[in-house]
Order: sequence, then C-alpha cells, then structure tokens
Amino acid sequence: MDKLKITEVVKKFIEKTLNNAKTPKPGVSYIINRILKLPALKLLVTNNLTPKEIMELAYTVFYLFEGYNFKESDWKSKNEVYLVVLNEVGESYNREVSCDDCMNSGNEECEECEGDGKLACGYCDDRDTTRGRGHTCVECYGDEYTSCSKCEGEGQIECQSCAGRGQVENEYESIFFNKVVWFIGDQNMKKTLSDMQSELGEDYTDKVYDLFDTSKGSVFLSINYNEWDYEDVFDFEKENGYDIGEGDTKIESIIPIENTKPKTYKIDDNTIRYQLAY
Repeated sequence: MDKLKITEVVKKFIEKTLNNAKTPKPGVSYIINRILKLPALKLLVTNNLTPKEIMELAYTVFYLFEGYNFKESDWKSKNEVYLVVLNEVGESYNREVSCDDCMNSGNEECEECEGDGKLACGYCDDRDTTRGRGHTCVECYGDEYTSCSKCEGEGQIECQSCAGRGQVENEYESIFFNKVVWFIGDQNMKKTLSDMQSELGEDYTDKVYDLFDTSKGSVFLSINYNEWDYEDVFDFEKENGYDIGEGDTKIESIIPIENTKPKTYKIDDNTIRYQLAY
C-alpha cells in the first residue's frame, strides 16, 4: 500500500478517536500513540513502513489536521521536522564517594592490636607459664599472645566513618544530567531554538520548555536517558559562574530528520524511541 493510502486510512482512524475524545486537533504524540496502540493501525503501518517512516507519517497526519494538503504535509514531514537533543538538569542529591578513611574497603585497622589481631598475654607476662609456677598459661596456652577481642583476631574492624559501606556522602551536593531526545515540527520554534543555541553555546537555560509549550502539538518526546551523567554543584557553579536548577537545559544538537538514520529508530511500548549513538 502506498504512502497516500496509508495516510488516508490513519487520518480516518484518528478522526474517529477524536470524535470519541472530543478533541479538536491531535498532537504528534497522540497520533503516534494511536497508530501504535490500535491493533489494526499498528499492523498496517509496521507491515509497510520502517519506524522512521512511521515518525514521518505521524507528522504528515499532523500537518493534514493543520490544514495542509497531502503533498505539502508529506514534504514538511521530511524537511521541516527536527530532532533536538537536550542535556537536562535532573534532581540534586549528595552523591556517595569513596571513604578516605578505609580506602573504600569498609574496614579499618584495629587500634587495640594495631592490626595484628593478637595481644601480648597479660596473664602470664609473655611467658608460657602461669606466674612462674611451671604450668601452661590457660589464657595463651603457651603462645604468649591472645586473640584481640575487639576485632576478634581479624586485625580490622568496621570503619566508623562509613559504617562498613566503603562509601560516604559527598559534602558537596551533586546534580544528575539527563539526555532527552525530542522531535519538533514547527519552523518558528526551530529558528528560535537555533538562535538560542548560538547565543548560549554551552550554557544552560530555563527557556526551552517554555518554548515547547507554545506549540505543544508539534513536539514529541522520544526518549529520556535518566541520570546520564553527574557533576558536583559547587564545581559546576565555580567553573561556569552561574547557578542551575532542575529542568534547566542545554541545547546539544538540532538535526533535520532527513539526516537521521533509519536504524536509530525503534518501536518500543507503543512509542518510537530514537537511539543515541554515544
């Protein structure tokens, strides 16, 4: 079945679900969800299209609902849709770091026996007899040493600084960074993002998601790689000279959909995931 016929079938299905949901226009997220959740539609598109082509199909249907004809919508889905990769500031936390007192082992040298695991016998004064009476010492049995009771002869005890875990909370607060992949299909939004990227460079901003809210229907969240990286807040702010907070983002890349490779798209759990090559 050719692209035009598939698009017409999908659009009709979407129109029926819109009537039931009493929603005037569908966004791309809604369209992709319906395509991959309704068994008949999913079978139709997956038997005829690659995951990347399904993404383009969803935008084609979106543009049809926006009032464009098929030829215009099909062209826009291939030439005016962009993949946007964001570095997003996640939650802050006190990261666990290696315990310096025990070198990450969870144990420290017993102070009582200085790591030997044994102590000179105090009952026979280091002699193998009991106070010179010629009997074997009942405490050390002639060995002149007794096992250290504090460490039970091991020479080591649980590290007091980390309670035996080998790690302690860093005194400086850290932040997670998430890698988030979006698709956008609004030319004005793309231009604004490009301008922001040029102006900000490697800096973070709290304006990106506000921009996405201006045209919610045209944006699609493909995948969120949680806790991709981390950095100490103190180090970041010292190096960059400004504060950052949860939800702030850095625009890492803006890529035309035509420049993305088909094999990087994957259908997963009724959505389309874009697999980053890192």
